[in-house]
Amino acid sequence: MSIVQKNMKYLDQKKKNLEFFESYLDISKLRILQILNEEQRDLEILKIIKQSNSQLLDTINTNFFKGEKTFIENGDVSNKNAKKELYFLIDAKNEDEYSEIIYKKVEESLKARIRPGDSVVTIGERVNLIAQKLELNIIQHFPYSLYENEGDFLNKVATIIEVGFKNGIFTDSTLIISQQNRDNNQLIMKKLAPFENDKVEIDNEFATKTTPIAIETPEEDNTLKQDSITDYSNFFKNLDIKKVSWIPNISFFKFKLIKSIIKQNIVELRIVEKIQRLKLEIQLLDEKKGKLHEESIIVQQLINRVRREKETESTIVLYSAFKVRNSAGDILDESIRKKKKHDDIDIRFYKKRSTQKGGV
Repeated sequence: MSIVQKNMKYLDQKKKNLEFFESYLDISKLRILQILNEEQRDLEILKIIKQSNSQLLDTINTNFFKGEKTFIENGDVSNKNAKKELYFLIDAKNEDEYSEIIYKKVEESLKARIRPGDSVVTIGERVNLIAQKLELNIIQHFPYSLYENEGDFLNKVATIIEVGFKNGIFTDSTLIISQQNRDNNQLIMKKLAPFENDKVEIDNEFATKTTPIAIETPEEDNTLKQDSITDYSNFFKNLDIKKVSWIPNISFFKFKLIKSIIKQNIVELRIVEKIQRLKLEIQLLDEKKGKLHEESIIVQQLINRVRREKETESTIVLYSAFKVRNSAGDILDESIRKKKKHDDIDIRFYKKRSTQKGGV
């Protein structure tokens, strides 16, 4: 096997490997898009349910609490000048080159946002180190494993907010996750309390509305889910709360509802975090595929070059063969010519000799 043939075999195998990895990345991206689609639908459903709960809370406040909206009515803090905020700071999920950039952004953001009198609860070692560096008022610290245990995390955060608000220690609370929101290039964060007015329109096409990849759930299941969400929303919208028996009392129910909405805010942010991580994974897959495609183009160019070299080599070999053949033909003709000349001489000699003998 010639060098050209060996090069061609190596490049062909290289191209097949690149095509395989590109196909693998396409399959991986497809799966991530399906998960992303499901998470986005779950987020929309959660927002609709949370909006219904918030509307119920507003109705309760209007009818039973003279419009008061949070735990603050039982505390001592009642004016904006005394506003104090509690921040929950969460580590990044992964430790990589991207997280290092995010932690720098977290430090800059906290330096700009945190005011004297504000406090922080850190969940994770990195945000705790940042808070110590900035000399923030750290009232509690938890390992990152608390955040990974969703049930415990929701209860812990909701309870801290409830105690702080009821005792007039805080007037606001915000959750910040060390993850970039690619939709607005900001950190993932949300005001947990007081509640922001996040209005969500229930789309009649919600059951069939998808992102680029279709959901695997059957259409009838989507329709049933949509009907359930609509029924849930309509139930509270049409509820006459003055005719409801509140057990044990309306205040107990109100505080439970407030904690429920706080937990829904936290879950919403956790879903947003997952969505953003999925989008980052898609971007990294696209970058890898782009590099593979560029390498594939280079390999194809090399294959074309080797193919031309192979054709040139074949032409040279064929030319040499013809040249050898032509040379061999000239030698053969010369031998035949010499042999024929020799034969002619012999014939003439034979004829002459015969003539002489006939004359005797």
